[in-house]
Amino acid sequence: MNLNTISDNEIKKADWYYSIELRPGVFTKGAKHPNVALTRELLSGLKATGTSCLDIGAQEALISTILAKKGAESVTAVCAQNYPDGEQRINWVKQAHGVSFDYHPCVLLEDLQTAMTQQEKYYFDIVVFSGILYHLINPLGDLIRARSMVRSGGILLIETAAIISDEMALFLNANERFSPGGGNIFMISIPALDYLLRTVWLQPIDCVYHSFRKTRCRIAVTCRAVDAPLPLEGDGWMDKFNFMLPRRLSDFRDWRALKTDRAPLEYHTSNTLKWHRKINAVNLLETVQKTAPLQIRPSMVRLELGAVA
Repeated sequence: MNLNTISDNEIKKADWYYSIELRPGVFTKGAKHPNVALTRELLSGLKATGTSCLDIGAQEALISTILAKKGAESVTAVCAQNYPDGEQRINWVKQAHGVSFDYHPCVLLEDLQTAMTQQEKYYFDIVVFSGILYHLINPLGDLIRARSMVRSGGILLIETAAIISDEMALFLNANERFSPGGGNIFMISIPALDYLLRTVWLQPIDCVYHSFRKTRCRIAVTCRAVDAPLPLEGDGWMDKFNFMLPRRLSDFRDWRALKTDRAPLEYHTSNTLKWHRKINAVNLLETVQKTAPLQIRPSMVRLELGAVA
């Protein structure tokens, strides 16, 4: 069905994941997901012109559309689900916003590399991994899978629900103690997120968050893909773990294929941040504890026709 053949009322009444403007003033009936606002805030610091991008867990491709509007050379959107009218909705979004990107439903994280290799897409400049980590049974393994799609010097942007705590922990969402819904499995503490990112060769370079409980938040982190772990001084375990890591990571892919002679991707931030100074990486817990949360405006959780970021 072509977008031009459906009425405004049909657009407004159907349940969507995202709120997306398909005609002037006519938005789909989507929820106001805070992860969208956080992800978009960090994307605003990214120069995407001429890049290759991967949007993991794209749903109706709001983030994919923004990446295309920001001038990416190619955008690939993947989603684990295959909604009955999913591809039709994607086509409506493309038509309304004048963008082009590849869309692949039914791609699980464990199948991601194979699916991309079949498309002759071996790595990307930018990977967005937003609103996924807390849904995963194997969060570390699947974080590595997402990391394995980013070239050296590229950017992985991760967003997730998290627990504000000094503990280095994954908290099981037993009895829905943190969040309702059977799909919400583990909540990661902010120090554990910081540590795991640095363990799998990601350098946090920007961060924003939004608090919605005293001990809970949504947090988004821009990470640069680097070629070694980033332990803090005195941390012998990370070095020991990474001595074994190449063998463990080889189960996921040949990591040598991610090294290129291309320059690191440009990124600029205007956010107030706290740092692990000696390794030039954002200290996520201190940033959340000592800086102001992102103030979310209505335009940040929906996609308007004129929006570029």
